[in-house]
Amino acid sequence: MFKKISLFILATLIIISGYIHFMYPMSPISFESMPGSNKENWYDFKKSAGIELEYWNNEETEIYWIGDHEDLRFVYEELVKSEVVNFEDYPDNRERFVWFLIRNGLRGEIVQPVDLMENGIAETDEGIYVKITDDLYDYLVELQEKNYIRMPLDDE
Repeated sequence: MFKKISLFILATLIIISGYIHFMYPMSPISFESMPGSNKENWYDFKKSAGIELEYWNNEETEIYWIGDHEDLRFVYEELVKSEVVNFEDYPDNRERFVWFLIRNGLRGEIVQPVDLMENGIAETDEGIYVKITDDLYDYLVELQEKNYIRMPLDDE
């Protein structure tokens, strides 16, 4: 009887972990919320989750969609490593660099908005500012230079 119960529990755990692995890019065990934010949970990141990027320049706005889960995981983990800062301590280079949304699907529900300035300071929630990691900043610059995956704008 003990053997049957053990096999049933093991099979149930395998099915649940398989479901989580195939349906969510984030693991519930290793998931951490971003600093200063309590609104997102691991289950907010569905399999269709991705990042919508809007780069601002003088001529036009460039919009990209990144649906690769490794990229999503990297960006989110780097945001988690960011530290909450006082915005007034960073007066230089407050020009908007990129605004990005972590979304469930191309035009789906917004999980986390991030408004990043050229000085590496990002507003993640209303009035909460973080200093993003150098790795994340370099990654975003590299994506813009490569013109990763351009999304057509609604009016194109």
